[in-house]
Amino acid sequence: LVLSSVLDSGDLSPVQDLSQGNEGAASAQHIFILDDFGVGNHYLAVANAHAGGDNGVKVYQWNGARREFVLFQRLQLAGDEAEGLARSLHHFKTLSGDHFLAVALY
Repeated sequence: LVLSSVLDSGDLSPVQDLSQGNEGAASAQHIFILDDFGVGNHYLAVANAHAGGDNGVKVYQWNGARREFVLFQRLQLAGDEAEGLARSLHHFKTLSGDHFLAVALY
């Protein structure tokens, strides 16, 4: 999983390589959340479907000082039956402002 930015020329320029530990990345979802003080935080959730390896979801948070995403949280999926299954991620926000991340198993 390599994150890239779009240059003025329209070409992609690699910014950060998150491949290590995400070899089976099946889905990625960007999430932007404002905290109670109005400060925005960027998150990147990556669903991994790696048979025999990491099959959970890793959530990265943008670190502006380092100008990169850093691991924020790991969400392990319960049970061995989930191993190796492709996943998709869906972020949604309720009217009350709560954020949820749904993980679909196939």
